[in-house]
Amino acid sequence: MSFAAGFAGVEAIEPKENWTGFPNVFHEKFPAYCDTIASERCAPHRDDPWVIGYFLDNEIQWFGKSWNTMLHAAALKLPADNPARIIAEKTSTDEFVRLAGEPGQFAILARRKGATWCLAGVNGSSRPHEERIQVGSWLTAGRSKLMRISESPGPQQFSAETRMIAPGGEFAVTMTGFDGFVATLLPAAQ
Repeated sequence: MSFAAGFAGVEAIEPKENWTGFPNVFHEKFPAYCDTIASERCAPHRDDPWVIGYFLDNEIQWFGKSWNTMLHAAALKLPADNPARIIAEKTSTDEFVRLAGEPGQFAILARRKGATWCLAGVNGSSRPHEERIQVGSWLTAGRSKLMRISESPGPQQFSAETRMIAPGGEFAVTMTGFDGFVATLLPAAQ
């Protein structure tokens, strides 16, 4: 069932070009469209004992037109009365930075709201990955406090770290295979 790609051809945040596009999930007609598609495609199989589930979409274009753009930016380019733009304006952050990444391998992103930065990273590979993050112009001047939580090599184990980062300093992030981390960087006074 192609909910996203199908509706992206009707009303999109990112129009379909070479890929699936991304539907305007905030459009008033999107829920009814999903109900119709589900009814048409699921009803004939509802009593089939071999059906264990339904696949909704494959690789919808959540990342925008290229791997390092964002749907948020695309929504802000829509007309002022478009529901996706209205939501995007309400959820705007002060700044967004892609710190590191390779398509299909890993990504490390940072988002600022006020003086606080929220960082997140994910390793989409089975191989461990270490990345050194330079604290550059994207971080407010002065010392910052880093608070990071990441998965540890053992099952259901996490590690936590809190430390100070000097202006122009760096910190390392090690992600095991299919691993990730979240972190907050805030001015040292907080």
